[in-house]
Amino acid sequence: MGITLSQFFSEGDDAISLTPEQRELLDNWSALTFEKQQVVKELLRKM
Repeated sequence: MGITLSQFFSEGDDAISLTPEQRELLDNWSALTFEKQQVVKELLRKM
């Protein structure tokens, strides 16, 4: 078929492949509290 399992099971047409670095960032983000996520978002906005 020419597709990956993640593409097969993804919803919609927007299949996303993450690099190992992107996966690490998302994993770390998920471990943050809501308040810490807000701090990180504000930091990124100011960069």
